Amino acid sequence: MQLQMTEEFLEKELLEGEQILWSGRPNPGARTSVSPTRVFLILGFIFLPIGLLVVVIGLIFLLAQVFPPQAAGASLGFLIPGGVFFLLGLIYLVIGLVGRVVPGNSLYAITDRRVIILRTGNLLRVTSYGKRSITQIQRVERPDGSGDLVFSGAPSLYGAYNNSQSGYSSYTAGRQGLFAGIPNVRMVEQKLLNLVDQA
Repeated sequence: MQLQMTEEFLEKELLEGEQILWSGRPNPGARTSVSPTRVFLILGFIFLPIGLLVVVIGLIFLLAQVFPPQAAGASLGFLIPGGVFFLLGLIYLVIGLVGRVVPGNSLYAITDRRVIILRTGNLLRVTSYGKRSITQIQRVERPDGSGDLVFSGAPSLYGAYNNSQSGYSSYTAGRQGLFAGIPNVRMVEQKLLNLVDQA
């Protein structure tokens, strides 16, 4: 059974005296520009046409009977690798397209102490970044003002304030956090910059 994301989840994560400066969700049906599956999309656009071209060449040789009957199997030298390339290209393309869709089960928040990312599914997953751990911020903005906000830091997956002495936090140092597909990404960036400046 999947948990439905509500504001109550966020309220339960707040520490004593912690205040929310901003919270929001991805736009419905939003796509991210910084998805790790972008590599698969690029590979799909490379493998798919190459595979299609090699399959077509193999079919032309087979149908035109360019080779003598005893050498007709040589056309398989085009059909088999071409088919493999085409199939891989198709798989990569699907992974790349599906991976760019931002899951709607996310809730993002900036508080006066940290950044919180909540994701639900069968379980609630909470990632928080202490304001002192955030080192770099990058905004990817679309013409309509929506976009992605990428930041790097050392997250803690325990839902508690980031503890720099935690072995897990030091192990994940340098990881990236992402607010994906959010409306008015420039305003959210300003909130995050203000938080980091106060560190």
